[in-house]
Amino acid sequence: TLGSKFESSEQSTSHQSSDNILYLPNNISSILLDETWWQSLSELVKILKPYCIILDILQYDKARLHEVLHGFGYFIKFWKDYDDIELSEKILDRLQTRWQSWEQPLLLLSWLLHPKYKMSKFKDNIPNLNHVYLSKWLIYYYEAWTKTISKSILREYENFRRGIYPFDEQTSNQFEDDILKYWGFVVPLAKELGYVAQRIFGICINAASVERLWSNMGFLHTKRRNRLNYEKTLKMSKLRAAISYKHRVDEVKTIQQQKMKENIAEPIVPIIINSNDNTNLENQEKNPINLEIQKENSNTQDDDSDEEGENNEFQVSLNWNNLINTWGQLLLQEKEAELSAVTDLHCDDDIDIDEFLLNRTHPALDNEAKWNIRDIFIDNLDAPFF
Repeated sequence: TLGSKFESSEQSTSHQSSDNILYLPNNISSILLDETWWQSLSELVKILKPYCIILDILQYDKARLHEVLHGFGYFIKFWKDYDDIELSEKILDRLQTRWQSWEQPLLLLSWLLHPKYKMSKFKDNIPNLNHVYLSKWLIYYYEAWTKTISKSILREYENFRRGIYPFDEQTSNQFEDDILKYWGFVVPLAKELGYVAQRIFGICINAASVERLWSNMGFLHTKRRNRLNYEKTLKMSKLRAAISYKHRVDEVKTIQQQKMKENIAEPIVPIIINSNDNTNLENQEKNPINLEIQKENSNTQDDDSDEEGENNEFQVSLNWNNLINTWGQLLLQEKEAELSAVTDLHCDDDIDIDEFLLNRTHPALDNEAKWNIRDIFIDNLDAPFF
């Protein structure tokens, strides 16, 4: 039993000399035999589990700003429902302190401009938390980023709020969870709103991709090989990415084949040989044309496997080129949005946008742009499993 193993240190000394069995010291065994210690350990697992899940989501390359807000909201819900009131109040105060220093309108707009969120996860009884008030910050960010006066962003947002095409549910569902690609699609019909949305959802919330880049560069740019130009570095990184991708594909195929062998049993087919089958076999052996056809079929299968290997290499190169092209398109879209905003501007020459923005308080310092994080989320906020 557990008690017989955890004996005191005095008893363990006599036992060690007789049968050479090692026992835990008395101070450690008393802890392990204490039921309170195991309860505390279980409670610690319960607390850390949501943090681990959310941090795992936020470390993903394509994690966006709305996921940060969802994670923060779930932390609030978790600690509100926690049994230990004293501990929960302290943690909630710490969360509010951290939240207070953030640029809160930017985070709230990431829900407002997301087709699956909008205002549905906020409480509807907060005075300064509604689509009319938050539209004020849509205008602010558009004018601050483009240095131009907004002309149509409220009209575009109203179409988005009402779900008029291309802002309907059927259209947004076709892009699944790629919110940046969705706004890239609709931006021709909502230039000002699309520009703000692309800027917000294009914010990188972690350093995972940069850390991975530094790690890759450690293999390429070394002390002995430190004069590489960018063209050769790019080719080497493509080659390394292709090899890594091929290894991952092969690993997935191996796992799938193993699962198929474990889960699917081969059907048992009775072998019945009659006189007609024997005659057919003899005819096939005598007929040289059948033998040639069989050889051609086996050669075709070999060629297909070679072609499959070439296709995999081609697919790796194609995926890499598509990724680079996507980055280029995002930069071009941002540049075009800025140019179109400047070209479409027909305001009075008397208005100086820089002076206009200088007279506005930054959202991180504006007291009207601060909310109590305990009050803004609905009580039944779901866990952020994306």
